Amino acid sequence: CIHAMDPLDLFYEINFDHLPCQSNIYGVTKIAPTDSDPSTKILVALTKGKVHMCEYHVHSANLQKGSREMPLQYIPQDCNVVSIDSFHCDARGLIVGVTYSEESGEHFLNIYCNYSDNMPSHERDLEKVTHRPTFKNFALNFTPYQLTHRKVKRCGDEKRRSVFILLGVDKFHVYSQTTDNVEFIEDDTKHYFVELETCVSNPTYLDICSLNSTTRATVVGYANGKICLFLVNADENQIINSWSIQHSSIITQVKLFNRADNSDYTNFMLVVTSGREDAVVYFDIFIQGFKNPVILTLSGSGDVVTCCAVTSNKINNSMEIFIGTYDHRVLVYRDTTPAEPYTEIKPIWVRKFAHPVLKIEVCDMTGDSLTELVVFTTSGIHILQRNLDSLLNVYKNALKKLI
Repeated sequence: CIHAMDPLDLFYEINFDHLPCQSNIYGVTKIAPTDSDPSTKILVALTKGKVHMCEYHVHSANLQKGSREMPLQYIPQDCNVVSIDSFHCDARGLIVGVTYSEESGEHFLNIYCNYSDNMPSHERDLEKVTHRPTFKNFALNFTPYQLTHRKVKRCGDEKRRSVFILLGVDKFHVYSQTTDNVEFIEDDTKHYFVELETCVSNPTYLDICSLNSTTRATVVGYANGKICLFLVNADENQIINSWSIQHSSIITQVKLFNRADNSDYTNFMLVVTSGREDAVVYFDIFIQGFKNPVILTLSGSGDVVTCCAVTSNKINNSMEIFIGTYDHRVLVYRDTTPAEPYTEIKPIWVRKFAHPVLKIEVCDMTGDSLTELVVFTTSGIHILQRNLDSLLNVYKNALKKLI
């Protein structure tokens, strides 16, 4: 079922991958494009100890979709994979982190990488990580949630290092690379993120972004509905300013986004999704704080709002907000930065799927510089491509304004 206010639908489905078991809101990570491979790959962590990869590749001058299970070692088949994350580490190649829970109630974090200095850079890919990894295992005495990463300075250091940040039922945990980038160790959170030293409840979602070379923004959503936002001096690891607000239900995702192409933090916005409310956007968040919420109408009219994604369109100077819900819907909202303030935004496009939506990503999977909408449901992965006729109209209108 598709509803659209525009005469042309924004997206149409080009592929669907049925998965043998489902994932969760923490079970998706993107492998960023490289110089040799311009397409984005996606890893999906599934229950029963499985990791699934979705990608596109060129074969005989044709673009073909590939989908396969990635045999990450040292993960029991009967375990429940909770979260996954990945990043490229300069000359050290791809690093993948996976958390899982065993039937015994024990929890673990596995970190996979390949630190062979003699290995050519083009071989430091996912295949080498899965088949010939340098492996590090951490036993966890807490229930893991979201796993994410950041490149950050440790207090007293001059250089930045890559760290995994793991949200636990108790607090935030940091696993950092050693100074020589040889392995990962668990380290004290306060040495990296002063804003994450304390928790007001069980943290459920974290987003961190750099505003400029010396300042970062951190936002945390909690199980009790609390949202905490921080502006931090990244060099000194000191909090510059902070804001907070109380929502009425569990926070399922928070997403910071810069509406401008510069390092000026006056144009940042924050998208928030929660269990029993409409999704909401706080514009100019570092100027106005949480004073002026803008409601994304109809997003919470059904079941739990599970996820969000944000992207910008430089051609028509607009911003698109994607919302996923447990009652099978994806809603798209567009903000064109009107001169007059408003209190709500209506969806321009709604698509209903056959199963609950867990996660949304907007990325270039085909390597053609156009982003695809990737929707993860309890049944599988839907890949939707932008309607080229609709996109052509956008370019035509933009050109008319220039003439």
